[in-house]
Amino acid sequence: MRRARSLTRPISSSSVGGPLSARVGCTWRRGADQQGGASPAVPAGYIRFRDQLAEIGGALTFRVPALTEDAPIRLQIRSGCLGDAAMSGRHATGGVVASSNPQLCGNRSGWWGFAGVTNADGALRERAGSGLENECEALPPAAASGEKLLPSTARATSAHALRTAWVLHALGPTSCHARESDAALRRTYAACFDLADSLGLGSLALPALACGVAGFPATAGARAAFDAAWSRWQR
Repeated sequence: MRRARSLTRPISSSSVGGPLSARVGCTWRRGADQQGGASPAVPAGYIRFRDQLAEIGGALTFRVPALTEDAPIRLQIRSGCLGDAAMSGRHATGGVVASSNPQLCGNRSGWWGFAGVTNADGALRERAGSGLENECEALPPAAASGEKLLPSTARATSAHALRTAWVLHALGPTSCHARESDAALRRTYAACFDLADSLGLGSLALPALACGVAGFPATAGARAAFDAAWSRWQR
């Protein structure tokens, strides 16, 4: 996500130019569209971004009308490694979000879900060097129970060897089956946007939070991210 500065005026739904599918050239998939009338392989309303990304070979860009003359908004969907994005220089004055855990200890948590897996947090830590891990270990707890990161919150550290200004560590819900898990994921994205705003970041690279080992469908993750962004712009 890129923007020039804080946004304070609301956007009306009529100002964004029609339905999402028309604005970005995506196709909506219905159960009746499945081959042979079989059960849908994807949920109704699924947006086939992967086809567009493969076709254009780059980022799929959403342009939102500027709320002020000097504050343009641009959202991009990219398929690739978040670690590479953090080293690209595109976010040199911005931040990158790591999908973290309560102890900010990377994949050393010992949880079976990380066995043999390199997630977004691991990719960032690998490129950031030992300084990021050392800083995370030195952070004081955020709660009396000892956790350094609470659910649906975000915390910032230096970027170290990454080519960004900050790393934002976010803790999303650990299961898509928990009660109010969708709302918890929206709050996690909102916490990232709030923290980025407080740091004055000009751009923010985010992974698909909770869509890995936590099991959230990509559609649910995208909906949570866009809902959180839209709510912030309407403030």
